[in-house]
Amino acid sequence: MAVIAVRSHLEKILYSSDDSKSSDDAKDIVFIAGKGKRSENNKPVLMQAIIKLLKEEYGINAYVDENNAGRIRVPKASIEIVKQKIS
Repeated sequence: MAVIAVRSHLEKILYSSDDSKSSDDAKDIVFIAGKGKRSENNKPVLMQAIIKLLKEEYGINAYVDENNAGRIRVPKASIEIVKQKIS
């Protein structure tokens, strides 16, 4: 279910026809996936699934936030590259 939510949010960003600029336009996208503390062997299953989705379906190299191991950071520049390929 979480992967569907990530896909939905990303599609909204990628295919948005809104040309107005907001303060969020200059920021990276951050998905909160958790550190996997309640997963089997404390491995972050959700995080790996989201990173795989971003890489395989969109060609985006997201990374674990260095300040919070429970967050996935998607550089704004990566989003812009995918948007250019789409249009």
